[in-house]
Amino acid sequence: MTDPITDRVAQILAADQEIFVPLLRLYRDLTSEGLLTYVDLDTFERLLESDRRFEFIEDLEEEIIGDLLDPRIDAELEAMGFFGGPRVKLRAREVSTPVLMDSLLRQLQTMNSSLENAWRTRADDPEIEDALLQMLMMGDMLERQVREMLQAELTLSHYFGGLEQPE
Repeated sequence: MTDPITDRVAQILAADQEIFVPLLRLYRDLTSEGLLTYVDLDTFERLLESDRRFEFIEDLEEEIIGDLLDPRIDAELEAMGFFGGPRVKLRAREVSTPVLMDSLLRQLQTMNSSLENAWRTRADDPEIEDALLQMLMMGDMLERQVREMLQAELTLSHYFGGLEQPE
């Protein structure tokens, strides 16, 4: 059984450039549309988790930077367009490995750009400065690794395009 909220989420996820869309961004978009007037974020997440059309991945920033994220930095990143927290994918949206890696690369670039902006506008707080430097370094390293993996995948598909690759 579907409802207007989950139907709208499915519509957004089918059209969005990103494969995995931040739950918080979806929540804010639907709230601004008036669909979630009396629904909090946790209830919205449980609603989507109960719908087999959607799948979740854990928080990208949590995987990358773990406990380094100060709530003040988190708020700054959100203001700059990078949303942490779980991400949602429309299960029916099939993606190839290069498309998925490209999506991950775009998310990392957004995160790194937001971290760089946060660094430029940082408060004079040595603890926050240290955390930002660590996050920038880790994010940059991960972005480089994803770029290398994507390039390797594209190179392999160029050489083996049209041929069945052994598993």
